[in-house]
Amino acid sequence: MQKNTPLETMYMEYANTVKHFLISLCGNFDLAEDLTQETFYQAYKSAHRYNGNCKISVWLCQIAKHLYFDYLKKEKHKTTVGIEHLKSFEAVNNPGNLEDTYLIKEETKELF
Repeated sequence: MQKNTPLETMYMEYANTVKHFLISLCGNFDLAEDLTQETFYQAYKSAHRYNGNCKISVWLCQIAKHLYFDYLKKEKHKTTVGIEHLKSFEAVNNPGNLEDTYLIKEETKELF
């Protein structure tokens, strides 16, 4: 029988702790599962930075917290961009100035 790797062992031991921590932060079970997976991926990539000054569970929850905050920043940016350009989309539907309509359409293409 094959022994578990240190990463698999760490995942089996701490995945529920990290997931419950994320659920308490975001209140979304699916998002918490996705961020838990990403947490362990990031922990694997940065394992060399773990210095042992804190428990592994604390270190993993810190990674999870930062990933959640990054997620919130991205979502806020998406919402902000959508609201800022709402008037631009309204202007496209209003056949007023042809030059403005063209410029707005070009800006929209760049955004996408």
